[in-house]
Amino acid sequence: MAGNRLTVEVALVGPRKGETCSLAGFDFNAGVAEVPRHAATALHILGKYHNAFQVDSREYEEAQAKWVKEKAKASAESTGAVDAKLAVALDDARAHIDSQGAELERLRAELREAKAASAESAKAQATTELVKAPAEETTADTKAKGKGKGKE
Repeated sequence: MAGNRLTVEVALVGPRKGETCSLAGFDFNAGVAEVPRHAATALHILGKYHNAFQVDSREYEEAQAKWVKEKAKASAESTGAVDAKLAVALDDARAHIDSQGAELERLRAELREAKAASAESAKAQATTELVKAPAEETTADTKAKGKGKGKE
């Protein structure tokens, strides 16, 4: 019995969809209001200024499609901005890693040099100990022989 109805349902489209509010003298409950069927001026004002259209009308479908498209575009742009920020952060991280890699390589070279110097020092010390050891043994042998001869 839609033909006998004196009012039509008008729904909000876009960011205000589903809101409970009052616009142009009409109360919207959960984004839907009852507007007199023959209030062409009110329907025009609601559509033009408030993005509210008669449910199941061509204007309503077009507004819905436009809103979905705008929302997808905004989402893609924000994702692109995020991607750009991530790319900059990634480049910064790579530069930091590269600088740390150079520092790490410098420290490794320093460690190799220190190990080589330590090995040289240990080798020199071992050589010195080997030279001293036979001399001490010779002295000890001489003293032992001398004591042994005196007892005979």
